[in-house]
Amino acid sequence: MTAAQDDPRPRPEAGPEEGKGVPPLDALRLARGVCRMLADWGYRALTEFTLANGRRADVIGLAPDGRFVVVEIKTSEADYLSDQKWEDYLEFCDLFYFAVPEGFPRDLLPDDVGVLVADAWGAEAVRRADEAPLHPSRRRAQLLSFALTAGDRLHRLVSRAAEGSLRRLRGAAGDSVTRPFRSRSWLSWPWSSGRARARPGERVRHSAAPRRRPPPDRAGSRPP
Repeated sequence: MTAAQDDPRPRPEAGPEEGKGVPPLDALRLARGVCRMLADWGYRALTEFTLANGRRADVIGLAPDGRFVVVEIKTSEADYLSDQKWEDYLEFCDLFYFAVPEGFPRDLLPDDVGVLVADAWGAEAVRRADEAPLHPSRRRAQLLSFALTAGDRLHRLVSRAAEGSLRRLRGAAGDSVTRPFRSRSWLSWPWSSGRARARPGERVRHSAAPRRRPPPDRAGSRPP
């Protein structure tokens, strides 16, 4: 029994897949526990990470020293027997693990890989993985891919949070509060220049062109 199983909080009930291309809820729960364990080990983890060969790792972790660990999640015996692509991950990581739930027949798993027993709240290594160093050129390319993927996901997360905040603000204070954010640029507003400009959906009638100041009087041109 793992230490995470002593957690008194109730476990979520198992459910069907949320949609096409989305992992089953059981796999998502195991991925959550694996990511929590990797964080305890000092790794920073991403889920559903696409490798250079097109395969998608369930969980990949990056250590401060640049090492990569890949974790393949198997929720049942049928899941393991129907998918044997795990060997395609070995050349893209320094450490490789299978993550399985409690009660999984672990004698089905290969003897030369690591094994994690996981649930939604954590995981425990019942067999440590043997380290096989990643090729330096592949490590550099994968570091860049990992950073870009993490940055893109953070950008989308922040964008969704900002949109939600604006919707709540619009509902609480009225449409006029969030109207300035609809413009494509702050340069389209009156405070950006001396002349008024039209707001979205409005027409502004401009006054006549301003008069120019007369040129300064030259010496000797002033009347007596």
